[in-house]
Amino acid sequence: LGEQPVGSAFVIETGNSQHPWLVHAPTMRVPLIIDGTDAVYNATRAALLAIFQHNKSAGEGRKIKSVVFPAMGAGCGQVSPDSVARQMKLAWDGFINCASEINWQYASARQDAVFSTTAYCPSKALCPNARTEYIGFGDYRTYCKKSGNTCISPRHQVDDIYIGAHSHTVSPSTYPHSHYLNTEYLSGVKNDV
Repeated sequence: LGEQPVGSAFVIETGNSQHPWLVHAPTMRVPLIIDGTDAVYNATRAALLAIFQHNKSAGEGRKIKSVVFPAMGAGCGQVSPDSVARQMKLAWDGFINCASEINWQYASARQDAVFSTTAYCPSKALCPNARTEYIGFGDYRTYCKKSGNTCISPRHQVDDIYIGAHSHTVSPSTYPHSHYLNTEYLSGVKNDV
């Protein structure tokens, strides 16, 4: 049937009584770096759905009762362990707490949840979605251009936020000055108006 796309999975018998089933759920078409994508989430969810479908039609002795997952995408895909864990956990949580109704609100919430796993934040390169802005008092904050929220990448939390990156000098003369914090930045979300 040709290639198997990311986001699909199937269960196959192994012939080994110790490990009778194998779930094939690719995270990439060919070996490549998938850091900065949601391929881990899609592959994990596909694997869980394939197991669910298998168990629906399997007799009691042929059901899959325990599963071992590798750190999907962490090898040649170079996805950071933190992002792998977040994406796989989100897929699991969505599987065991499945929605009873799917609408635009649900779809939007799922997209935000996947985005919040740092799936779209490349860990080893400069994030093309990051935007660092001055917020007042000599401080800067990094925002995500896609979500508009404060950047969730641990890399930007360490490297690109310069809290208190300003200095004051004391002069014996009277030079009054004031600093004002731009209120649009107080919530952590830049309100582009």
